[in-house]
Amino acid sequence: MIYHKKGRHLKRNPVKKTAALLLAALLAISGLPQRAEAAGGSAKTGGSAKTGGSAKTGGSAETGSGAETGNRAKSGSSARSGSGVETGSGAKAGSGAKAGSSAKAGGSTRGAALGSGVLREASEHAQTMIRMEKDPDAPEAKRDFGYTEADARAAAEALYCFETNAIKKEVDISYLMSCIWYERERVMLEEKKQHVLTLYEGPAEHYTRAYLEVLSGLLFFSTPNVLFLTEPNGALLVCVETEGRFTEEEAANHYRTVQKALAVIEEVKRRTEGKSEAGRAKDISDYVADRLSYDKTFVRNSLEDALQSGVTACVGYNALTGLLFGHSGIPYVSVVADTKDDSMEHIFGMGKIDGVWRIFDTSNYDRETGREAEWIFSDFLQEGAYYKDFRLVEEEAQGPESDLSHLRLIPEEPKQSK
Repeated sequence: MIYHKKGRHLKRNPVKKTAALLLAALLAISGLPQRAEAAGGSAKTGGSAKTGGSAKTGGSAETGSGAETGNRAKSGSSARSGSGVETGSGAKAGSGAKAGSSAKAGGSTRGAALGSGVLREASEHAQTMIRMEKDPDAPEAKRDFGYTEADARAAAEALYCFETNAIKKEVDISYLMSCIWYERERVMLEEKKQHVLTLYEGPAEHYTRAYLEVLSGLLFFSTPNVLFLTEPNGALLVCVETEGRFTEEEAANHYRTVQKALAVIEEVKRRTEGKSEAGRAKDISDYVADRLSYDKTFVRNSLEDALQSGVTACVGYNALTGLLFGHSGIPYVSVVADTKDDSMEHIFGMGKIDGVWRIFDTSNYDRETGREAEWIFSDFLQEGAYYKDFRLVEEEAQGPESDLSHLRLIPEEPKQSK
């Protein structure tokens, strides 16, 4: 079946260890150029601009993800019925941001292109179609890894039990279940036999939410290329490219990672029990800094990397911090920004402490030379000294009464064809 890439396309070359900042265009389905964020997979980012101290960064200021930009037309055959012709530029989210140092007052800049990349300007319109089919060689499930679908569902529900946004929770659980419970029908092939795993299938109006969740970081894919597709019936299909055929063994390994995450959550909840919001936030920031080390290569940059190896760039820092804040009852949103010197992207979070949104940039808080307290309980005066173009990754945190209403929400909703 033919699918249309719905909104954005970012491509990362998984072989290339250093990457160039991706330029990605959101092309409106109506055919008019549209300015918005090029979204994608886990925001693989570096850290932040720093004064003094040693930089947990790479060397040269190379960013992005393997530098294939714009739209990529794909053709082939597909296993889903129908034909339909929609337009768009497909969202491949890369990440692998390899960032380097940016001299800020003798220090260095933790900055790397987010896997999602920033949108620059759409300069042309393109109709991009993609053909996919179910992988005929994907094996049937054996179900011999010691857990059931009910166990996987219970683990997913437990991981996101704090989430109050019903659509966000639905998307997150779908993403997670696709990765921890093997279903042969989800294993697909693109043209040129590129392996793909289906993460989510739902109504088109869930596009923004699905996009934001990818941008915040996929739990198990450190440098993903993510496709947002329009099915012939108009529904949304979200897929992630995999380096090889996704297997039941991989799903079982991901399930064990979720079990580890739940154990970490319970440990932190015990540590912070009875403390104030500020006390819990400080303890969580310290726990994350104690547990993690910054990956200067930007190869490891996901929650799974944070939990399994303890080495990650800022996507993993932010993902673990946000998860622990959520389970501790503290509202948390993610923010993307660019370094002023190099326009490299960075992701960090904001927690609502005693009714006020405060920045918790834990990847900068955790420096090789020790903790740097100015990166937590901070504000935009601190981050604004080193970053620009702040974009909010949580639509529900905006609104006329919100003190975050000045932040631009990403993505801007793509126009629909008439």
